[in-house]
Amino acid sequence: MSYGSGGNRESRTKMRGNSKMDKKPKEKKAGGNSPPKKSAPSRNGLKRLTDKQMERLKEHSKQHKGGMSSPHMKKMMMVMTKEGKSFSEAHKIAMRHDKMKKK
Repeated sequence: MSYGSGGNRESRTKMRGNSKMDKKPKEKKAGGNSPPKKSAPSRNGLKRLTDKQMERLKEHSKQHKGGMSSPHMKKMMMVMTKEGKSFSEAHKIAMRHDKMKKK
């Protein structure tokens, strides 16, 4: 007992239009290697920081007592990873947070 229109797998894929022969080969872009991905979500849903972002944070941390472990830098890291904000947006949020703590 068979169901459907019968035939083998090849005839079914041709009917659907999913044949590998129908697809055009992808053209390679000039320049060779593609640029690295900016960021990719990690397993726990946090955004990973790029090397450039991390370098900028480390440079900025020299302006704060405690370096990367200062509350200002921790807040910036948290905002950039959890909320996916940019460096400047994270800095504004961290500055507001610092002002609230001083009061």
